[in-house]
Amino acid sequence: MPNSIIKYCFANCPESCKFRKSNAICGDKKAVIYALCKGLTRIFISRPQPFGKSYLISVYKEFFETGTCDYFGLDIDKRRIDRPYPVVRLDFSFCKHQKTIENFRAVFNTFITSAFSPLGFKFDPTHASIRFIDQLKYWLNTLEPNSIVLLIDDYDVLLTTHLDDPELFNQVSRVLGEFYAAIKECEGCLRFLFITGETRIGFDGIFGGFNIFEDITFDPDYGTLFGFTADEIESNFRDDLKNAEAVLNLSRKDLLNEMRRHYGGFSFDSEAETHIFCLSSVLQFLSHPEKGFQPYWHASEGERSELWNFIKSKALSSPDIFKARTSITMDELEGFSSGQNISLKALLVQTGCLTIKSKLNMAEVELGCPNKEVEHFLEQLCAEEKLKRGSPMH
Repeated sequence: MPNSIIKYCFANCPESCKFRKSNAICGDKKAVIYALCKGLTRIFISRPQPFGKSYLISVYKEFFETGTCDYFGLDIDKRRIDRPYPVVRLDFSFCKHQKTIENFRAVFNTFITSAFSPLGFKFDPTHASIRFIDQLKYWLNTLEPNSIVLLIDDYDVLLTTHLDDPELFNQVSRVLGEFYAAIKECEGCLRFLFITGETRIGFDGIFGGFNIFEDITFDPDYGTLFGFTADEIESNFRDDLKNAEAVLNLSRKDLLNEMRRHYGGFSFDSEAETHIFCLSSVLQFLSHPEKGFQPYWHASEGERSELWNFIKSKALSSPDIFKARTSITMDELEGFSSGQNISLKALLVQTGCLTIKSKLNMAEVELGCPNKEVEHFLEQLCAEEKLKRGSPMH
């Protein structure tokens, strides 16, 4: 394939290594990335798993640690923040799959200690009367105002792992709630806080009263922060599109239409004005156009088996919910859940099964399945659930 690799500001991101090694194509979001860290300083956003949240976390890590970015000629190279900052990046996937709350608390405390120790935090287990979280708060309160950056990737993974065990779910939620309460109490030390998630499961339980950040999930200004727009694909991936046209014997118009049918159709914009393609699917398709329009989206989603088992148990015994258009109020879509009482429609949007199709009125939007790739994945899940239940398949 043509050698037209355009970096997506993924410099130290482990996920980007496999893309670079396979000559994958990455785009950049330099303007909005820079605007976010120069404007809002306490941010939350949720997106489905294969949309590149970890990539953006890596961008901010390097940007704040160095005070600038070395991204091979992208415009963000010329943009700087006031100075470099110490950065703590938390990827809670390292704490998954603990079977008891005692194990979880021990692993979680060790993980947090390890993350903050390069900045000077030391947990002293000999002070049994002083809880771990209180020692962390004491240390945070010793820091200068606006002196560190905190990046939290997939806050919800520790909760969706335990959806089949409500008691453990609630216990883990309380531990996380203590941690975020400490962050809120000491938030003056934060220069920048960026939190991502796939779902909003457990949000009320762990962020109760945590009103220090701006939720930009459905803000039209950031509707294209993750994923690719059609214009970005055409302007950034010209050589790769030419290669795909030749391999598949398609015109540019037909190629883009097929890409849109298979990998596009997503909107996370309350006004339904912006539309994007799934980042990982586009990268994999353009890397291997000779394979045709394969369904790539389901591969990454399969890693979250507990979440998908939960969704299947709620809805997937009947695929009709995904084939017919439906509506939801923005209050319901933007609402946060304390646990298993999450709105099913909202959860389906959060995981990418449904997406915003149009704005119906000031209070409601229309939902529908985004594309053929997601439709294929949902049909597979429906078939698996029917086999599990012994239901006849039609």
